[in-house]
Amino acid sequence: MVQRFENLEIDLLKQVADKIRKISPRTVCLLINRANGRLNFVCGVTDDLIKEMGLKAGDLVREVAKVTGGGGGGRPHLATAGGKDTGKLPEAIEKLRELIRQSQK
Repeated sequence: MVQRFENLEIDLLKQVADKIRKISPRTVCLLINRANGRLNFVCGVTDDLIKEMGLKAGDLVREVAKVTGGGGGGRPHLATAGGKDTGKLPEAIEKLRELIRQSQK
């Protein structure tokens, strides 16, 4: 699940990602916020996907942010990152999809 927002507080996005994790099984969510010409990413991964596929929010969000000239990380279930190049957002989203596909092999 990918959702874009404008000018929201990062703490609110963390709460939303955590809620999604708890109510939606087998889910990776990437919440993207654009504010002040920069990107903020919040990634959540459900416990079942962490165990079954080895997906980790910190790893996913770090790779997504790299595409936009940024970085970040966090825990396996919830992580944050930032990016500078808003024009690279479509490539960053595709990177997330690619990483998930690779983990399914």
